[in-house]
Amino acid sequence: MRFSGSTILSVLALPLLVTAGEGVTWADFLTSCQTPGQISLTYSEGPSKATIEMLQTLKEAQAKVTFFANATWLQYMQYAGVTRHAYLDGHLIGMTYRLPSDSSAGLTEDEVKNDIARNSRTIQDLIGVYPKYMKIHESNLKDPQLLNIAKSMGYTLASYVVAGYDVPSTGAAAALPKVINTINTHGYDMVRLDGCTNDKTPYKKDPIQNNGNVGDDKSFGAAEYKHGQSNVKTVDFTPSNNNKDGSVPVGGGSAGNDGAKNSNDGEMKKSGASRSSVVATSALAVLSAVAYSLFF
Repeated sequence: MRFSGSTILSVLALPLLVTAGEGVTWADFLTSCQTPGQISLTYSEGPSKATIEMLQTLKEAQAKVTFFANATWLQYMQYAGVTRHAYLDGHLIGMTYRLPSDSSAGLTEDEVKNDIARNSRTIQDLIGVYPKYMKIHESNLKDPQLLNIAKSMGYTLASYVVAGYDVPSTGAAAALPKVINTINTHGYDMVRLDGCTNDKTPYKKDPIQNNGNVGDDKSFGAAEYKHGQSNVKTVDFTPSNNNKDGSVPVGGGSAGNDGAKNSNDGEMKKSGASRSSVVATSALAVLSAVAYSLFF
């Protein structure tokens, strides 16, 4: 896969160095969509103050994404409310999981399973369903025991070459209008991960048992499932116009649409309709005032 756009990104498309243990291979990780021309934005490690701004942008664009909620933050009422808001707005909720002490060393299989289930129940308490899609916290990507346990419990492992962090300091919220408009420019169809994988049951029946999955009224194939997007206003990405927490003040100026016309358009069209990818937006993309496209 190659990254290109009107601005050169400081994001490198390099393979993740995952040492998958016995039973876990790259086939167990989501890395592409089944339907050509689809793109799935994902955000992990939130919720945060940035999530609120992203939800407003996504509502304006009538677009849906996948948020991997970190249960650690859900003990705080304001962040718990943001995750519930995201779910009610029709976004898919997954789980960012982080082991205690960032390692499964010294933990039994049951202890790891119970900790994963505890995090899952925290999310279920807010949205009424157990997450199935899981992103492992970055420092745990080389933990074979954890990967095998998560797979055995029926969680779907999602990973990709660019990390999208749902935290204010990354500037993910500021980049989102630009990202959506650039996706429009190059003809992608925005989908949630369940739409990307044609998964009608994107939630688990049980947080610890691998005994099947369930959907809801917004899941792929259900009456309220939504895909696609519309244009949104662009914002000024210059640091002087941004708040200290990484968000963009209301009424920010326009940065224009750098991705509207560029030399990559012709190459994009030549690639045909075989484009399909799972993408995480990076903070570095924001700081590069980025309009980008991805294609094979």
